[in-house]
Amino acid sequence: SVPHPGGDDPVDDVEFIPELDETGDLPDGGRAEIRDEGEGDSGVGRVPQFPFIRGVDIQAHAGVSMPHADIPWLPKKIPLSAISSGVNKWAILLLAVAEQRKSAIFVDEFENNFHYTLLPSIWETLLDICKEQEVQLFASTHSDECIEALASVAKKTADAGLIRTAQADDGAVTVEQFAGVDGAKFGEVR
Repeated sequence: SVPHPGGDDPVDDVEFIPELDETGDLPDGGRAEIRDEGEGDSGVGRVPQFPFIRGVDIQAHAGVSMPHADIPWLPKKIPLSAISSGVNKWAILLLAVAEQRKSAIFVDEFENNFHYTLLPSIWETLLDICKEQEVQLFASTHSDECIEALASVAKKTADAGLIRTAQADDGAVTVEQFAGVDGAKFGEVR
C-alpha cells in the first residue's frame, strides 16, 4: 500500500487481470467471466441504463483480451466498444471507480456519449458506487440537462455538489459552491 495523497489512509494495492489465452481461459484453467444469477447467462446483471445487454464477459482474440457483451438478437457476443460510445464510456467509468478506490477521478464533459434521458440513472448509480469505493468524482459540463439530472439525484443525497464558475465581460471570475441536499438548488443555476 502507498499513502493516500489526501490523508493517512493507505491506497489499496492495484490488482492486475492475468493474461488470457485465445479461448478466454485463465492460466489456472478458470474462465474470465462474470456470471449473473438466474439462468446462467454470463454478465454483470441487468444494467438499467442499457437493458439490451444481457451479460458481459472477457474474451481474447489474437491474444488481446477485451470485454464482450451478449446482445439477445445477435448470434454471438460483440466487443463493448462496438455497441456504442455511451456503453463504452459507462464501462470505463465503472471500471475506473472500481479500480481507483480511495482516490479522485476527473471527467471532462461528463454528458458526452450519453443520451440525456439516461443521465439521472447514470448519476445515481455512479454516485452510489463512488460512495462505496470512497472515490471523489469531479465532472465538468456545459450541459443544462446534465446539471438538472445531477440536481434530481442531489435531492436524495448529501453526497453531491456543484462548483460553478463564470467569467464576466470584464474578465472577473466568480465561483459559487452548492453542496449536498441544499445543492439541489443548483439545478436552477444557469
